[in-house]
Amino acid sequence: MQALDTAQLIALAGALGWASGLRLYLVMLLTGLAGFMGWIVLPQGLHLLANPVVLSISGFMVFIEFFADKIPGLDSLWDVVHSVIRIPAGAALA
Repeated sequence: MQALDTAQLIALAGALGWASGLRLYLVMLLTGLAGFMGWIVLPQGLHLLANPVVLSISGFMVFIEFFADKIPGLDSLWDVVHSVIRIPAGAALA
């Protein structure tokens, strides 16, 4: 696969930054999985997402987030904590 050009990198950065504000761990998992499987060529700064350890942790966090979203009190606490985490993580992905 060929490397991404500048316009594609800008589009990827915008999409990842936006989507990570909604479901950070799912974005990390799907992006890393796509890079790991060779479906897309990840930019140099995102190669870490294709690491099997990072994929495992992201998958685990997707699982936890899914169930945390179903419990009313835990859902609110999860959103408060991760509202702080999503902003720098989205910037790092972008």
